[in-house]
Amino acid sequence: MTMEKVPLLQIMKETFAAPLSNLQLFSQALAVPILLLVCVWGAWIAVSPSRLDISLLFYLLYFAFFSYMVIICHQLILNDKATLHDILLPNISILIRFMILMAVVYLITTTIEYVIITLYINAFDSVIIGKLTDEALAQQQNNMPHDLEAAKYIAYILSMYIFGRLCLVFPATALGYKPSLKWSWIATKNYHFQIFIIVAVFPWILKLFLYAIYRENATLVEQVLIALLMYISAALGVFAISLTYKELYRIENSKL
Repeated sequence: MTMEKVPLLQIMKETFAAPLSNLQLFSQALAVPILLLVCVWGAWIAVSPSRLDISLLFYLLYFAFFSYMVIICHQLILNDKATLHDILLPNISILIRFMILMAVVYLITTTIEYVIITLYINAFDSVIIGKLTDEALAQQQNNMPHDLEAAKYIAYILSMYIFGRLCLVFPATALGYKPSLKWSWIATKNYHFQIFIIVAVFPWILKLFLYAIYRENATLVEQVLIALLMYISAALGVFAISLTYKELYRIENSKL
């Protein structure tokens, strides 16, 4: 029996088609969290806090509002019967559980990136110290930023692979379920390549577009517009994960 694949092209197409098909609901629902995020970002720029407690407060607010936006994105795609009121006012227990899962997955992926880059730097230093002359050492250190970029790409690929295997907990939690990371890991075992394309390659392409229009010494208005586009890009990435969850649910139910 041939295993059904996740329809990547269909998901990519639906990622853009879904918000366009109900633009009023999507724009009204996302306007609130995006406005909150932009306000926190703007306040951070204006205040430029030096105290640790104030900085932590800003980080917590930003993390909470970002989690709120992601929940809304999942609800918009997966909960056809939800009203605007229902979407904008999720259960507080769902928000707290969602934030905890976000923090755990973020910690896992960033730890993977840190370990890989640290191992590379340590291996690089040990080779230099043990085998190279002073002249060669200077030459190799000049080349290190380029090599370090390669290590960062490897770290990104591995961390996003892990994220893809764990990401199903987010749409499930947004719908009120209580999934475990183990459940997501098992549920994605036969679809890891397709999910990696969705969670790593697709957002990377969207970022390329943002990098193309960004310029140094941008005005405040330009920075605000870039921030808005960044959050819209993030919302599209979440829509893609929601649609992946929806497709996997359909595939698994078709086997019954």
